[in-house]
Amino acid sequence: MIIRLFSVLFISFNVWGQSPYIDYKSPFHPTINQQGMVVSQNIESSNIGIEILNRGGNAIDAAVAVGFSLAITLPRAGNLGGGGFMLIYLKERDEIFAIDYRGQSSRSINIEDLFTTDPARDYKNTNFDTVKEGYKASTVPGTVSGLIEAHRNFGKLPLSEVLKPVISQAEKGIRVSYDLEKAIGSAQQLYKDLESRRIYFRDDMPIKEGSIMKRPDLAKTLISISENGSSGFYEGETAKKFVEAIESNGGFITSNDLKDYKARFNIPIGINYRGRKVYTHGPPSGGGIVLLTALNVLENFNLKKYRSNSAATYHLLAESLRRGHNNRSHHVGDPSFYKTPIETFLSSERTKQLTRNVNFKKASPVSVVKPLSIKNES
Repeated sequence: MIIRLFSVLFISFNVWGQSPYIDYKSPFHPTINQQGMVVSQNIESSNIGIEILNRGGNAIDAAVAVGFSLAITLPRAGNLGGGGFMLIYLKERDEIFAIDYRGQSSRSINIEDLFTTDPARDYKNTNFDTVKEGYKASTVPGTVSGLIEAHRNFGKLPLSEVLKPVISQAEKGIRVSYDLEKAIGSAQQLYKDLESRRIYFRDDMPIKEGSIMKRPDLAKTLISISENGSSGFYEGETAKKFVEAIESNGGFITSNDLKDYKARFNIPIGINYRGRKVYTHGPPSGGGIVLLTALNVLENFNLKKYRSNSAATYHLLAESLRRGHNNRSHHVGDPSFYKTPIETFLSSERTKQLTRNVNFKKASPVSVVKPLSIKNES
């Protein structure tokens, strides 16, 4: 049975941490097409997706190939050491699936291993540098499990065929993009790590745009995944080297952490917005709560009154997103340990509470946007 997949939203988080802003010539490139479209932050990776579609693959096959390819072409946008979330819409079944493959903390971590103070009791005096970068900050990577889970459930082509052009890309090399050179240069922690320095630097400088960069070691890992699925990454030689590197640099991830990691299916969350149904990913992702809260607030205003690029429009968007982030910052957590009050967040009562103090003349002070009050919180 051929499953046609109409829409795929693929979001990946990286393990390089926050980097300075990269100045693009244009922040967006509007494109309209009546057929399918492959979109990523690197043209070589997008071309891999097109190649998979031309071979008879479906949207999931293409998304998985692009996800793995970005580990080569632009690791800050997609890498095997990170994690993320994926929304998949099956047109034939009119059904949406949400896959959570975000990184998880090692089971071996104690709060005392990371901080000299208790962040919950003394947040202001807690030094968070330990969890910003480096081996102690690393979580159990979820990308491979998530992409393989998506392919296993919804893909059409064999995994080996999906990864074949990606492996070739790693072996033959890619042409370094402007993005990649700037990303390397803005991530000082890469230079501090000897292995990262060997891969991404030449003569102590970030590898230059236009240079050819080959990734033979990564190709071996991709071959292992191609032949063995998730176990080719979370077990065996790759996992062994991974854990050895973590342990020798003071990190916490163990072989059991890797072996036990599994991507999971969650129930997507959604609202009705001006006659349209909008779906997104729920916790542990916080972005979905921000988006849906902001849309609920915006629906209370007649947007036709404002020009698309007017100061009033941008102000209203900022105020709506500010309220979305208020919901997110106070009460979004890992559903394995905390029940996020999603229905209350998105209720008409909460929306009215957030909307009534929007001021069109000035930005709302933090004190004006009140967090949701929850009784008997545990």
